[in-house]
Amino acid sequence: MRIWTLLVVVCAVIVVLALVVRVLFRPRESGGLDPHSRCLSNVKNLSLAIQMYLADYDDWFPDANQWVAALSEYYKNEDVLRCPEDGSAALCSYGMNEDLGGIALEAIARQAEVVVFFEAAQSGDNPIGGPGDVVSPGRHWGGSHYGFADGHAAWSEQIPSFAAE
Repeated sequence: MRIWTLLVVVCAVIVVLALVVRVLFRPRESGGLDPHSRCLSNVKNLSLAIQMYLADYDDWFPDANQWVAALSEYYKNEDVLRCPEDGSAALCSYGMNEDLGGIALEAIARQAEVVVFFEAAQSGDNPIGGPGDVVSPGRHWGGSHYGFADGHAAWSEQIPSFAAE
């Protein structure tokens, strides 16, 4: 009787493990990320791209009117330019803070607080702008994703500072 009980317990453990493995390792749609996470990842990748650009160009930001082309060698593909929740056919869902175009990184006193990239209300091929150009209401739980001058990215319901000084 003991051997049968042991055999039933072992079989039950194997079945439970098989179900757990199936749930944990099942393929997911959209590269495994929900739209909010994908958008935040895109903004983080753009923030990393601008950090690499700054390192190569003596800490000077690119011309805001040409930022997409200027950063193109620093991101893997153009998918990083599109928020999954942006229904437009435009190339880019994100805008660059127009006040930072062509200035030195050292001119920004509070780099962790100043927006470089934002979810743009008007998608396009090279969106730029300021706080009035942030998509409203935000596409993600009423907020938007932002990339900052120090390289970090974050979600916020409030529009952070765009002022460089």
